[in-house]
Amino acid sequence: MNAEKIFDVMENIDEQYIIEAHQKNVIKNKKKTIRKIVVFAACFSLIISITAVVGIGIKRNSTCTVSAAEIGKEEVQLEATMPSIIYYDQDKVIMYDYIGIWVYNLKKEKLVGFCDFRPIDMTQIQGYPCVFVEASSDGRYVRFYKSDGSVKFLYNVEKDTYKEVKSYDKKLKWPFSLKDVTTQYSISDYSETYEVAKKEYLSYSLDISPDSNEAVRYKDLVIVVEKNGQKTEYKPFVVKITT
Repeated sequence: MNAEKIFDVMENIDEQYIIEAHQKNVIKNKKKTIRKIVVFAACFSLIISITAVVGIGIKRNSTCTVSAAEIGKEEVQLEATMPSIIYYDQDKVIMYDYIGIWVYNLKKEKLVGFCDFRPIDMTQIQGYPCVFVEASSDGRYVRFYKSDGSVKFLYNVEKDTYKEVKSYDKKLKWPFSLKDVTTQYSISDYSETYEVAKKEYLSYSLDISPDSNEAVRYKDLVIVVEKNGQKTEYKPFVVKITT
């Protein structure tokens, strides 16, 4: 077929056929585009899901400076839920109560770690099931778990992170123990007194007036260390402003 005949045949083709063919081609291309978008969206969703799962595994806490200032304003629940000291060495003190665990560096004189129990529903330190909190013998970890064994967490003191675990490493030794000498020697009216070395004692107090009707807040909590009869006081929830 020569060029003239081809041209004549093309002139006689119904325009409607051309339009329909074009529309089918457009639809086909659209289907391909939609399919690509769907595949991309699925892959993107998978990436987000994996990232979320990995993120849930280890929780990093907010900066301790901000936490110290914010928590310092909160009210302390006196009597039954008073804070407890669970670890001490020359560098740090680890304490906890129903709101969480906090780590205070004695040399830097500032809060260096805080693990908040409230977002993970671990605030019930009384009743059943209650939450048990224990520091490892080396002070590197704190484990907290429900008494019925349903939930277990491990807090890394150095990294200031925590994660949920199925069991605890058997290589770690639990718990760290403090020698309670309150009945023989006391340096506080608000907490037990612990003998941490020869002629060295540890406790905490509250910087409040006995006649005050104001609520006791975490900023009023004072860690007390006595060495050879000389007391040094630290306020973990009061941020020192350095110039």
